[in-house]
Amino acid sequence: MDVCHEEHLRKLFYMQQFEVLSRLSELWKARIDGCPDAPILEYHSTQRTPNAGTEHTFYLKSGSLEMVPTSDKDRTMFLYILVQDDDSDDSDGNGNGSHLPVEALFDDLAISGLVFPLNQYTQKRWEAQHAIVQKELLLADVKDIAIDGSRTKVVLQTWGSAIGGETGLRLEAGQHYRLSPRLVDFNVNKVLSTLFELDLQAESRPSSAGPIPFLQLMLDPKSFKENSSDEDGDFEKIQEVYRQTGADMQRLFRELRGLDVEAAGALVLKASQNRAAQRILANRLTVIWGPPGTGKTHTIALSLLRLMHAQDKVVSQNLKYNSRKIIFVTAMTHAAIEAVLKKLSYLVECHRSIESLPTDWLEKVKIEHVFKGSDHPAPSRSRTIAYYLYAGTIYQLYNFSKKHSFSVDCVIIDEAGQLALSSAALVLRSLDPAGKIIIAGDSEQLSPILAAEYPKLQTGRLFGSILDCLMHFSKKYEASSNGTGGILRPPSPSPTDSTDGDFSSSQSTVVQLTENFRLNPDLGEFVSTIYSRAFKPQKVQARQLASALGNVENDIGIDFAIQPRIMESVQRFLLGLSKAMLRQPQSTLKPPPISGSSSYADSAANSIDIAPHPISLALLRLETFDKKRSEGIGYEVHVRAEALVAAALITSIQRCAPSDDIFVATPHRVQRQAVRAALATVNAYLPLVEAMERLGMKDTGQESEKPRRKGVVTVDTVERLQGSEAAFVICLFSLPQSSSTDLKFFLERRRLNVAISRAKTLCILVSSSEVLRPPVSVFADDASAKGYAFLRAFEDRAWQGEMKLDVDLVD
Repeated sequence: MDVCHEEHLRKLFYMQQFEVLSRLSELWKARIDGCPDAPILEYHSTQRTPNAGTEHTFYLKSGSLEMVPTSDKDRTMFLYILVQDDDSDDSDGNGNGSHLPVEALFDDLAISGLVFPLNQYTQKRWEAQHAIVQKELLLADVKDIAIDGSRTKVVLQTWGSAIGGETGLRLEAGQHYRLSPRLVDFNVNKVLSTLFELDLQAESRPSSAGPIPFLQLMLDPKSFKENSSDEDGDFEKIQEVYRQTGADMQRLFRELRGLDVEAAGALVLKASQNRAAQRILANRLTVIWGPPGTGKTHTIALSLLRLMHAQDKVVSQNLKYNSRKIIFVTAMTHAAIEAVLKKLSYLVECHRSIESLPTDWLEKVKIEHVFKGSDHPAPSRSRTIAYYLYAGTIYQLYNFSKKHSFSVDCVIIDEAGQLALSSAALVLRSLDPAGKIIIAGDSEQLSPILAAEYPKLQTGRLFGSILDCLMHFSKKYEASSNGTGGILRPPSPSPTDSTDGDFSSSQSTVVQLTENFRLNPDLGEFVSTIYSRAFKPQKVQARQLASALGNVENDIGIDFAIQPRIMESVQRFLLGLSKAMLRQPQSTLKPPPISGSSSYADSAANSIDIAPHPISLALLRLETFDKKRSEGIGYEVHVRAEALVAAALITSIQRCAPSDDIFVATPHRVQRQAVRAALATVNAYLPLVEAMERLGMKDTGQESEKPRRKGVVTVDTVERLQGSEAAFVICLFSLPQSSSTDLKFFLERRRLNVAISRAKTLCILVSSSEVLRPPVSVFADDASAKGYAFLRAFEDRAWQGEMKLDVDLVD
């Protein structure tokens, strides 16, 4: 369907439709083949729930299954379809649908955006499904997955046609059923209708009404340069108040920090952060390029407070009419939104805790989290509230603004690298023509997940994230102004830390944050190789890490329900790291060919150097083989071996640093499932190990020293870990010799960057020769070549160990 007239909107409209078709195409291909990868479940029993519902218990016979995240509080749909698994798919015996799996007759589009249970109006859509579908198919929702002895128990809630008082498909004990996904999309219609609405406005909007912000951003973001369209006539005076307020607040809190006012420390921005804040105050469009660990959330929250404080001063000086201001804060994930809200709450309390600091303007600020936009109350006309800040997902803010029909004065999009440009229209449609836009994210982290591939247009990056689109324009502007050939350069030199930061609005739209609060200097130096500016480390590695890892020597020989050779190899690997940190002789690990950050390099000037050598990058080469078979190792067997290595690393690190969090980052879900299964076995055995240790301590008169906090182990895909951090990160990027089809996926630089940069203390990369030394043909793809260069840079800086693993030890 082609309904938009404006060229760029028409392309985005097409993309949204093509995405749906691409996802459907993948589903149809699998269904025609009988869903060969679908998990097979054996039905056991049915039970009533306290809320008068019905749940069915199954046991997993083959395949893998996982719980779909439930962070979306509005999720009231069935994500799967359930059919009986048998050898014959001739459903009615009359040739009607003969030899076609039941799933192939299912019409996803008809009910993809419906909420279940259906009402009298939407029921007709289900009744339009093929008769065989209504008779032999159920919609299903996974309510729980649990280990029950040696089996995996799966609890489903189902919905289907009522035939004779019962659902069409009758479940029978002992029978097998297959579970496969269906297309569920509540939001594509919202995006399409918004694009169409913007197209209509573009045709009918008078020039006096000002440009449409979304089109302006997409076609010429440079036109956002200044607030020159301000209607008050005191533009220069207002701008001066904004700039001066930002500079005064930075100077005040720095002085208070110097006087040991504890709360003031959190209200002082670092140099690059202050440059970003001043950019926000002085301009309508700001792009905060925040690499991992650079305090992007802190910068957004504190800049917002300074913006509202400056606006209050403008009103108090009668330079602008005291009208309410509405601010939207959004991101793709609830976690990112909650992080901004939590930071705002903390900074507001910091302001209020400083005696004699004027905080009257804070009483005019109202911050609300929009969970359900269609039910959220509209902003009031009360004169006591001057600033309404609403935080929520793009979809809930769309519902909210659509219902109450108001314009927004400022839109902040965090984690913008994950938000498709077309989806950003849902919140930008409400922006006032003179409003501000603040885009924050990292173009070197994961981009929106798209089902299809799209061309990179010279006119702009329409088919990626909103951040990619703006970064592309920034490169074009830089290239045209200084002849750099399209290479993004730093916007302007960073001010020194003693500068208060009174910057002009002529600076580049993009401001990169450089101070790094997460990564150790050596890890930060490595990650910064793909950014335009080097990081300025704000932390160092804890000196006690080396001795803590050395404690693994006490565990050698203890049975942890992991194959002893694997466990001991991992323990020796960590012990080698400890000795390398303590500058002691060791033969397990090979030192890196390139030394790390200069601040961590060995100093020849020190005749006696007893400080631990900080190490944050480690590489474990995993090679799997089978003595009994000459053919290559299957991927699933290799994944199980890799999972055992990961479980051994987790167990050993937990024993050494029980209070620290651990991430295991996997490219694929099958790896995640394997690691979780291996950990479940270990965790079931650990209480026995710990009980034996307590007995030993009691005999020797020792007392067990319990940690104040038990660290959390998170095993998840790289996409799910973006935006979070842990002390230890184990990245699983290995392949068997017989498999190279995933190389392009493994060598995506953004995926590698997200995985590695989650680590606050130590990153251990588990890889193999197939990934570290890929065939030359891989480099024909530019993205894979960049990813390999990044991976090779890690290898050059990491302490390296090897593990050759006979897969006979796995089974």
